[in-house]
Amino acid sequence: MSTLMVLGVHRFSVDALNYQKLTAISEARWKENFTANGGHIDVFLGAAPHKTTVRGVLYPMAFGGYGEASAISTSVDAGKPLPMFTMTGNNFGLVKLHSFNLVDEKTGPNGIITEASFDLTVSAYSGTNNLNPLMSSVGGAINTAVGAINTVVGAVNTVRSLF
Repeated sequence: MSTLMVLGVHRFSVDALNYQKLTAISEARWKENFTANGGHIDVFLGAAPHKTTVRGVLYPMAFGGYGEASAISTSVDAGKPLPMFTMTGNNFGLVKLHSFNLVDEKTGPNGIITEASFDLTVSAYSGTNNLNPLMSSVGGAINTAVGAINTVVGAVNTVRSLF
């Protein structure tokens, strides 16, 4: 298996989880302000973060790769930046995973998936984890409260078992 690209623990290879296209997306952010006389004023707010789409096709019956593709969806849900680079030397650095779309294109006998396609959209990660200290402390407080409730429930169950 020849590795084409690495995304954290995920390996895109020639056979199983392959990619066929890398698409760079550049966008601008504009604000349209409408005036009282029916006109409008366009204001350029700056460039949006550059995104990259990784597009590929899977043949699960012949080469596998469907499980690896599904695992990328789990990484998207985790919300953690991952390093990404190609084996030809293109280093994307840490990237944020925005979306992962897995489409079952063709099914064979008994509903077995014979071809699937995917699109993964990422952009450069330039921040740090837990930028919002309020949310971090709220999460910590919730974990502490849940721990205290579990302790009380355990004590109540212990007392109940005595009677």
